Amino acid sequence: MGQKIHPYGFRLGPYTKHHQIWFGNKNTYSAQLYEDLYIRKFFKIYCARTGILSLHISRQINNHVSVIIFCSKPNFFITSTTKNLYFLRDQLEENLALYQKSFLVDLYFRGQFNQYNQPMKVSLHLRELKKYERNATFLSNFLVDQLEKRISFRKAIKKTLLRIKKIGVDGIKIQISGRLNGAEIARTEWFREGRVPLHTLKANINYCQQVAQTIYGILGIKIWVFMQKKEE
Repeated sequence: MGQKIHPYGFRLGPYTKHHQIWFGNKNTYSAQLYEDLYIRKFFKIYCARTGILSLHISRQINNHVSVIIFCSKPNFFITSTTKNLYFLRDQLEENLALYQKSFLVDLYFRGQFNQYNQPMKVSLHLRELKKYERNATFLSNFLVDQLEKRISFRKAIKKTLLRIKKIGVDGIKIQISGRLNGAEIARTEWFREGRVPLHTLKANINYCQQVAQTIYGILGIKIWVFMQKKEE
């Protein structure tokens, strides 16, 4: 069972917490869910390769959305003149307003947005992860950069494993699927160091899934990182 289900959803509730915190009734739940997906897509497009590791979204009354950004490079958002927090906040508010007024969204979710008749308000908060090199998202981004630079997948994985050994984790598992090194037939290769107990509910498993765009096609990457002690 642990091999076939998302490690985060498998442990959600008793051991892990939700990344979205809000309540929606049966009339507004679907619209708010798609709005959360749109917010994540916005950061993925406008803030690519800026060190964002995860997003936590919460909603308050009066149409107020709060987004907590967990990142490894907070200086990018503080010192940059074009993509700082204030610019991102204003841009996100404008895009959300246009998204709610778009034709297809209004057709499927008619009357579900802006139930408080208040303008959209967005607040962004930065949180720096001290031990970000143990995060699966950071490792997958590093592996994607290596593969897109046309480095052999075995060398890229060895670099990732050497980086992990210097930091110190209890176990890591890496899986790559696709046309590896430009082979005609796609295949799947996986490497494991240490112990990765996917069936244990109390195991602290950090998981990430990424896609690398290479000249031979798309490569799918999955990384599991196991640490015995849970870090806040």
